[in-house]
Amino acid sequence: MLSSRSYFARNFIFNIKQKVPNLATDMKRRDVTCNFITNLLQIQIMKKLKFIILILFSLNSFSQKNCQYKIDEDKILENRNLDAFLNKFQNEKFTVFNDKNSIPKEVKKQLDCIAQKFDIANPKEEYQQGCVIEKKIPSRGLIFLAKSDDILVLTYGTGGIGSSTHFLFIKYNSKGIVDLWTGVGMGIIKHKSLEEITKFISGQRNRKWGLNTNMVWI
Repeated sequence: MLSSRSYFARNFIFNIKQKVPNLATDMKRRDVTCNFITNLLQIQIMKKLKFIILILFSLNSFSQKNCQYKIDEDKILENRNLDAFLNKFQNEKFTVFNDKNSIPKEVKKQLDCIAQKFDIANPKEEYQQGCVIEKKIPSRGLIFLAKSDDILVLTYGTGGIGSSTHFLFIKYNSKGIVDLWTGVGMGIIKHKSLEEITKFISGQRNRKWGLNTNMVWI
């Protein structure tokens, strides 16, 4: 007999409609992923594993709490605000910091609310990269951080069975987040400049599940 998680994945693989929550947490999501991969191995459906890994992250999810900034999931998944960010990258002056303490305080507070704790390690510091959850270290690892007067660019890695790189673009003011776009790529991608990030995003945006699936994952 398949567990409920295996049943969900089997139905998803064979295109049986299932409702998938949009916002996913991180530690619980990683635990579900690791347990679930074992079931996938047993039923020999590994061909679509790279897509299933991303979907699994949504199994343990939460509805948006009473946060000051409300994520517009459809706008993000349809990339409706992506071009505005990419244009800003070309037309504004950015400074690279690569230090998590450079995240504006009000933005960090709102990310903590949205993600139920947006914990992140600086480059070269330890973070959660495997299936075994170590609660004393952050669940994210900073790769790149740059900002202008009103735009914050973050890329960071997360672990589990499959490592991923997250792209988080935020328009902000003194009160916090004004607009937000996020996407994810498979594997750890160590971009070192806005030009490299822009090139990657532009190349992936029109591919099926190139930057997002059917959920917003922060």
